[in-house]
Order: sequence, then structure tokens, then C-alpha cells
Amino acid sequence: MHFSWVEPLDCPGRIVPSQVSEIFSTRQRGFTLTSKSSQFLHSYWLLHFEAVPFLGIPLIQLWAWVPIAPHATELVLEFKDQRRGPNRFLLGSFPIIFSIYQSERGSLLDIYCLLTYWMEVVPTLMTEEKIPPTNVAEASLNECFSAEGRRDAVLLLLFMPSLHSQPPLFHLPYVQEPFSPNVEQLILGIRGQNHQEPDRGQAPVPAERLCRLQERKVNLHRAAWGECIVAPKTFSFPSCQGTCLALNSELPQSNFECYKREAPTCSWLFQVCGPTRAKLFSLMVQDDEYKMSVHYMNTSLTEACGCS
Repeated sequence: MHFSWVEPLDCPGRIVPSQVSEIFSTRQRGFTLTSKSSQFLHSYWLLHFEAVPFLGIPLIQLWAWVPIAPHATELVLEFKDQRRGPNRFLLGSFPIIFSIYQSERGSLLDIYCLLTYWMEVVPTLMTEEKIPPTNVAEASLNECFSAEGRRDAVLLLLFMPSLHSQPPLFHLPYVQEPFSPNVEQLILGIRGQNHQEPDRGQAPVPAERLCRLQERKVNLHRAAWGECIVAPKTFSFPSCQGTCLALNSELPQSNFECYKREAPTCSWLFQVCGPTRAKLFSLMVQDDEYKMSVHYMNTSLTEACGCS
């Protein structure tokens, strides 16, 4: 594939939900990924990135040895930070070949999957002194490469004889039609959407409607403002739904009688269905020609539900 040229996506002028835009502008929780250099060494392109938190000191240096087939076939990822000493540490090696395209100004390397891998791994590197397991991120990396042609691309310019050595990044969004409404509500986790308050005047519900985790699929390829988001573009947004019965060992007969009679006077036995375990939710956007920012959102993805 050949590109005449690519231009950075201009997102500031686009319509982005106000609450999402506010999170991006505050820059309180998250980190930046900055492209520092690229050089050709033997059968590899060596990419150097820098991860810096919005607040705090721990700076992480990242390197990616990108293989050039057929002479090399293994992607090798390394990192270094001051807390662990002056040496580089291996994050992993993968039998992965990146796509390279040609343009008028040089070669363009698609590093979208590499950025999403670092998006998952860097937060743990910044918070833990031991080298963390990367099984989940590795699975995401392989899944990302298998979806080529049905995902966004982030192109890094490799050869710039007349330009500054810092290689620029170009985000090319993959768009699907039609656009989906109410995406902002799903992502922001508006208060009251993640669990259901029991109706104190209603009868108990069948077992299949008791407290449970219900998946909602979000596809930002179909969101009107999704072009401004680099990653993730598709994900599950689980919510807790259903009714709880306070099954106390001291009150089994009371629970049974209330359930059988559908008695509204037993409403005190009901509890609230809500999250019992959640994980951090982040979004990556492009700041400028050389930098991506990962923002920790003011919400989290529910992993398990329970009654309380």
C-alpha cells in the first residue's frame, strides 16, 4: 500500500462529549507516550519511546526492536527506569511482523498494536517495583494484530532525511457506519447506571432476574466522536443489574414467606446489586505530532457483582 501523504487528525475542533473533553484537559491521572527516535540496526528498526506520568516522577524508557522480514521475525520489547537501576529489562519477544507502507517522505510503520500493549503494561511498571506478568497484554497484542484491516492505524514515519530525528505519529481511524447513540453515557458510567435500586413496593423477581453481571458492547468505530480516540475502540462495558434478597441464615422462613406472598411489607430484606470488583478504564488520545496520552477515566469497568 502507498500513501501520498498523511496528516495528523485534528481532534480539538471536533465534537467530543463535554465530560470526556474535561477529563482530557485536566490531565490529573494518566501518562504520556512520546516518540523519541528510530534507527535502523541490522535487520531491525529500533524504536525509542518515553512514558511520563502526568503527576509524579517515575519515567519509563521503552524500546521496541521491530523485525524486518525475512531477515528477522521476532519483536523484542525492553524497558528501563531509575528505580530498577541502569540496565534494560526484557518485557517479552513475539513472532510478529509489523506492516510497513511507503509514502513520499519515507517509510511508515504501523505501531498501533505496540501502543495498545504499552497502554496496558506501563501503569503496572510505574506502580510496582517487580517486573509484572504481561500475559493479558500479550494476548491483547496478538488479538490486535489479527484484526488488521478492521482497526485503527497509527503510522510512525521512519525515514526523514531533511526533518528532525524525532519521528512523528499519524492516527488513521477506522470508521464504521452507522454511528451509535448514547456512547457517552455508557463510557462515563453515569451515576445510577451501574446498578439498580430495588423497588421497595414490588414483589421479588424470578431467579434469572436476580443480581448479575450484564455485558454491554461499546464500539467507538461507530461513535460520532470515536475518531478522536486512539484506543480502545471496542470493549465490553459491564453493568450490575437485578434484585437482591438478603438471605440471612437467621431469617430463612421470613425470606420464604415474603417471596411466596409477594409481600411489599418485606422490602427491608432487599439489598442493592452493585459492583464488587472493578478494573481501571483508560482512553488513549493523540496530543500532538509526537505524543500520545493515556487518561485514566473517572469510572471503571465492573468485573463482578454482588449484593450489599
